[in-house]
Amino acid sequence: DESLFAPLMAEVCRFNGATCHMVVAAEARSPGCIIPLKLDDLDRCSSMRRYETAASAANLNSTYEFYGWRDILVPWNDAGLDRNISEWAKDVGGRDMLLARISKTLTEFKPDFLLGFDPRHGTTCHPNHRAIVLLALEAVEKLPSDQRPDVWL
Repeated sequence: DESLFAPLMAEVCRFNGATCHMVVAAEARSPGCIIPLKLDDLDRCSSMRRYETAASAANLNSTYEFYGWRDILVPWNDAGLDRNISEWAKDVGGRDMLLARISKTLTEFKPDFLLGFDPRHGTTCHPNHRAIVLLALEAVEKLPSDQRPDVWL
């Protein structure tokens, strides 16, 4: 997914020395490899996705982290978006826990800018993309105003 942002990240992170950090929220038990690679092992697919992220981050001169949330395959509509957030919340002990995880990253990394998919349509319309950015925007709003990063969608 970071490939959509790679040209911008390469420009600022790799070629101009900005400090960059990628967050991959949903990579656990991923169905993302099942169809194109015909894998039947969700954990192996997730491992491949983590390896790809590490390679992308190295190429972009970026650090990275995984939240370990399930990569949920739901309808690509608002109902799917709601279900995605609901499933994540159920897995981690509630919506507040989702927000706390994002807030931890924001507090530790202290970004000047947050770059993400537009949650109104997700660029790719993928509910995981929309869900993480909606939650990130909610977490950003909870920060003191002088600690909020600019958000680029």
